[in-house]
Amino acid sequence: IRNNAPNQIVIVDGIDGARDLSPFETHPLSGGNVVYGVRVFPAGASSQWDRRFGALSRSRPVLVTEWGYATRAPELDRYLEGSGASFGAPLLSYLSSHGIGWTATWFDDRRKPPMLDSDRKLTDYGAFVADALTRLSAITR
Repeated sequence: IRNNAPNQIVIVDGIDGARDLSPFETHPLSGGNVVYGVRVFPAGASSQWDRRFGALSRSRPVLVTEWGYATRAPELDRYLEGSGASFGAPLLSYLSSHGIGWTATWFDDRRKPPMLDSDRKLTDYGAFVADALTRLSAITR
C-alpha cells in the first residue's frame, strides 16, 4: 500500500476477531495515516471497552468499523442480542466521549445484524442508526 499510495489511510484491525486493539498501545505501527479499526457487538462487555479500544483512542485514531445488535437474534447469533437502550445508546455515548468515529455494519436484510427486515423496512437497529445519523447531521450543520 505504501509503495503505491503512500498517503492513503490504512485501517488496521485488532486481534480477537478485530475486537481488541490493546496490543497496539505498546506496539503501534510505524508510519502515518494509520487508523485502528475495531468491531463492537453486545456480547463484548462494555466494561472491556476501555481496555480493548478506549485506551488506544487517547493516543491514536480509532474507528469502529462494525457494530450492531439484533433484538431477535437466532441462537447461533447470540453475540448480537441487544437493543438500542442496552447497547446502541451506551456505545455511541462512549464513542462520542472518546472521540471515536464509527460506521454502521450493513444496510441490508441478509447480513447480520440486519438494518432491514425481509420487507425492506428498518429493523430496530436500522432505525436506531438512522436516528443517530440524523442527530449527527443536525450537529454538523
